[in-house]
Amino acid sequence: MKKITLLIAALFALAAPITAFAAGHDHAGHGGHQGDVAHEEVVDGVKATFKVMSMKEHMKAMNMKLPKELKETHHIAVEFKDAKTGKALTEGEVKVKVQNPDKSDQSRDMMGMQGHFGADFDFSKKGKYGVMCKFLLKDGKVRSAKFWYTAK
Repeated sequence: MKKITLLIAALFALAAPITAFAAGHDHAGHGGHQGDVAHEEVVDGVKATFKVMSMKEHMKAMNMKLPKELKETHHIAVEFKDAKTGKALTEGEVKVKVQNPDKSDQSRDMMGMQGHFGADFDFSKKGKYGVMCKFLLKDGKVRSAKFWYTAK
């Protein structure tokens, strides 16, 4: 049942109007997507900007209600841009592995959604989470980025 609910939520996310993205970017250049920038770096000519937000905040931004049975507490979004031109890079494969404070881990393939890639994770335990991302964009190069995120 949880998987069906998540699938339905993902389908709604993909079907949500993309007017915020299509109408232009906000001043920070993050497509109006909610959440604070958790990490930003340039990797081999690609600027990767990671945002972490609560699922409540993420669902509210999409005008959706938070499913009660949802165990994931946070959404990680990453935008890729050409470091020289600023052009959004929206095609590719993105995988994220999160090391939990107790050393267990969670892995997800991120889905392309409204100008960024995103996936949901369980950050319910307080402490430091290691976020490791591997991405293969249209140019065929595999890149990676890592950062720590502290859940309070």
